Amino acid sequence: MKMANVKRYAFIMTAVYHKTFSHLARVYQVTIVAGSTVLRQKGCDFIVVPNNLTPANIWQQPWGGYDPGPMPADVDEADVGRLTEGEAWLKYALAGRLMRAGATHGLHVYFRGQVWDLGSDGRTIYIDNQTITRASHVPGASVTNIWL
Repeated sequence: MKMANVKRYAFIMTAVYHKTFSHLARVYQVTIVAGSTVLRQKGCDFIVVPNNLTPANIWQQPWGGYDPGPMPADVDEADVGRLTEGEAWLKYALAGRLMRAGATHGLHVYFRGQVWDLGSDGRTIYIDNQTITRASHVPGASVTNIWL
């Protein structure tokens, strides 16, 4: 039963992602790589994950854990408040989980800007096999270019 729910969820999310991002790509005439739903089944070896991290300057602040949701089973609860937000993203997001997804390369990018007066933070993270490269802090928008 649990596997059936996962497959159903994956199918629905794939349809939602396709509809949403293909429409945006047509409207703005750009290529969009978004999300990471069902990638293992698709044979993907490069994952790109967009994120929005608010408020401004949170990257160096103590990590507050998974709020409001429950923590995944592999998360060390002692890390809450001990790691910075940035360290937690490295350990528990794409950089820390990429190999388990079956991919060898990944790019984690963050939306940057002043939307609804929330500010933003985050550093571009590139994973090449097990080598993690973090971009330095950029106070505004940035462009990431990876030569493959």
